[in-house]
Amino acid sequence: MDDNQARYTALLLKTNRRQKGWSQESVCKGICAVSYYSKIESGNVIPAISILQDLAKALEMELPEFQTEEINDHEFLKPSENRRTKQKAEKTDTRQETASPTTSSLSPREMAVLWQRLRSGHIDEVQKQFSEKLVPGFFHGSSRTLPDPNLFDSSHPCSLDVLLFMGLFQLFDLFSVFDPEELNPCLNNEQKAICSLIAKDFDRATFYCQEGWVQLIAAFGLYQSRQSDYQVLIRLEKAYTQAAKEGYPYLMATISHIMGIVCANVQDHPAAKEYFHRAFRLFIELDDEDSLDQLRYNLGCLALEEGNSEQALALLEQVKHPSVMDLHKQMICLEWLNRKEEALQKIDLYKQADYVGWNPKLIDQIFELSKIRLSQEDWVHQPAYGKLLLDVYQELAQTDTHKGFAQFHLPWVIQYLKANRQYAKAAAILENFPGKPQFILPEAS
Repeated sequence: MDDNQARYTALLLKTNRRQKGWSQESVCKGICAVSYYSKIESGNVIPAISILQDLAKALEMELPEFQTEEINDHEFLKPSENRRTKQKAEKTDTRQETASPTTSSLSPREMAVLWQRLRSGHIDEVQKQFSEKLVPGFFHGSSRTLPDPNLFDSSHPCSLDVLLFMGLFQLFDLFSVFDPEELNPCLNNEQKAICSLIAKDFDRATFYCQEGWVQLIAAFGLYQSRQSDYQVLIRLEKAYTQAAKEGYPYLMATISHIMGIVCANVQDHPAAKEYFHRAFRLFIELDDEDSLDQLRYNLGCLALEEGNSEQALALLEQVKHPSVMDLHKQMICLEWLNRKEEALQKIDLYKQADYVGWNPKLIDQIFELSKIRLSQEDWVHQPAYGKLLLDVYQELAQTDTHKGFAQFHLPWVIQYLKANRQYAKAAAILENFPGKPQFILPEAS
């Protein structure tokens, strides 16, 4: 047991004792002196394993069984491997690993692979795999939102990493269980970075660990907190440079893609295209069709904002697995090209598309707006259209993850308000929105 593991064990003892409302004296009675136990909890001494076992028994908890087996680098998935190789390797790993019937199916070897995937930039993939592997067994209670240390399987070799990943992926509030200042001495620098990312202390996170994946999550955190796009881009540049040094092409491509999105949101289209095309080249090398689909969508949106509906439609129709938003943008292209019948056919298809990340009711409203414009005369003067449009815009504008979609709808909002002589309201919306309209619609009479 090294010093960090000893401090983590001591913190588990303290957390469990506090949870039960017991005194130090009642826990250590017949085992060791109170003064000695106090030093154990504070991490100032590392006692014999027999004493720790007796203390854990008194607290009705299990001690961590720390992983001692060394996992060689060749067992990790290499960042240069393409997507097909990665999937094949993951299937092989799944066959080789057997889940313990008393703990989680997440083995130390699998946890090590998840760490490596995180470092190489596969953050969404890690979140998905981690959530799927964290089966009931780590938590014997029904709730995963605020894990009770008495229910948490602290004996599992990966329990500390599991807690940190759960906090990072917002599966529970880490700091409702552990004081960050008490947890920090138990962690290595990567773990400290995760702890700081959870606390949204992004400068501190990158102080502890300068790796590209930390820089990327920190930049995304700044973006979500509505920091200036300039600051976000500086952080992303650092992340890209670091990812290139580390040799992680997927991370480099992901960062380039996000930089393109940030530039598109501030209407720097030349820079956005440059970043998107750089990401495109990398994802082609990595044989990552899902990411290429996302890039086709973003490039199509750029062409649409520039008024090039034909080019936008050609890009969007290349998407192999269209999401609900792919179909929406295709419909807008067809609307602007005055191909109304084809546009209305997209409305018939959208309920079969991928809704991930979207409220179905909101999607219905977004498509209803287009349907009204395509099928009704004098729609711009209809109060029902205006109310629906403003409701959709307000909901999009209030959600950080949908801010770009609010900006996309902003021209229609201004068009409607001006057509109905609501100039003061249009000016107020433009003044309060943190960005400019992405394109200009013709004045509606």
